[in-house]
Amino acid sequence: MLQHNMLHSRNTIKQLVISNPKELAKILTNSNINNSLLSFGVEILGEEIYDKEITLPVFKKLLKHPNALVRESAVIGTFAFFNSKPIDTDILELLNIIKLNDPSFTIKVLVKDLLENY
Repeated sequence: MLQHNMLHSRNTIKQLVISNPKELAKILTNSNINNSLLSFGVEILGEEIYDKEITLPVFKKLLKHPNALVRESAVIGTFAFFNSKPIDTDILELLNIIKLNDPSFTIKVLVKDLLENY
């Protein structure tokens, strides 16, 4: 099993999403990797993993991340995960809060547009 401090590249994220998505989820929520890798990781997790037990804790944490790029990627990953499935109530509530209160105007508009077109 990879250690949290060994996640240094997009290739490692790509390998983990296939071989050990639970470990990737732990890394994305419990380690100090850089914002670029967090952003990449949450998007690919939302696109490739279909297990709510793995993805939802990551989305919940990273939708509240202090960095706007990470929050934006968490929004993208969240919508990729739910695709045309109903969005869980707690995630929907969080997205509605983001739509109204996120410090980034771009993220507010992104969430508003995605929710309106969902």
